[in-house]
Amino acid sequence: MTKIFKVKSAEKRLSNFITINLIIISVSFLITLISSCELPHQPGPMPKEIIDLNFEPGFNILGVVRLNGNNPESFVFLDEALKTEDYYKYENRYEITNASVIISDNDSLYHFNIYDEIDSTRYINQNFIPKENKTYYLEISATGTYGDLHLTAETIVPTIPSLNKNSIILKNDNISFDLFTTDNAFRYDIVLFFQNEEIRESILINESSTQNIEINFSKQLGEPVYIGIAAYDKNLTQYLNATSSIIPQTYHEDISTVDEGYGCFGAISLNSIKLSD
Repeated sequence: MTKIFKVKSAEKRLSNFITINLIIISVSFLITLISSCELPHQPGPMPKEIIDLNFEPGFNILGVVRLNGNNPESFVFLDEALKTEDYYKYENRYEITNASVIISDNDSLYHFNIYDEIDSTRYINQNFIPKENKTYYLEISATGTYGDLHLTAETIVPTIPSLNKNSIILKNDNISFDLFTTDNAFRYDIVLFFQNEEIRESILINESSTQNIEINFSKQLGEPVYIGIAAYDKNLTQYLNATSSIIPQTYHEDISTVDEGYGCFGAISLNSIKLSD
């Protein structure tokens, strides 16, 4: 008897997998930011000298220009950085619902709007489809708790990742293939999708080359269905690789890839390769 599985498309599964990981990272950095106004928080011993950590008003964002076929998946998560006492004093005051959020290139401007009333910190544009190897600029402005706020940033969308299909060798518990890397990506996530499970491998590399990738898996998972590949720009790579810690009595230097604010604006290119029906 033939077993029939209902499997989401490769693009959709890869997109969901990457989104969940980005949101987890974003939330952990938001928690860290809340405490950053009071104490140092980097893994390791406390610094011996006095460090001036005066609070600076600004946006706290995670903006991602995401290239995944013709799907409009770019977004900007946005809120306001508050002093600790104000964060607990004003319920939901950190949410900015009337910000001007614009992503542009050298030819066009794209205005991003709040996704919906429930998700009031996520800004999107359903008509924005980025292109690989292109530079995009972010500009955000609004009036916050402490006055007018303004943030700028830029990113370059990595080349769509690819592999040599003729190099794929699939065994009962192992798969290997040659991955083509480029000099405008700094990290690659390779996700092996089965009917109901995923396995991820990550490599850090910033050069045009061919890398042999080998992934082991349990026979109990069956045969993999897709290979998903995500290529990250420099900004997202720095952000994802930074150590986030809320351990008491530890020190952490805040990571930010934006100007006049906190957080990250970066880019990611996705691709999926079907292995079997």
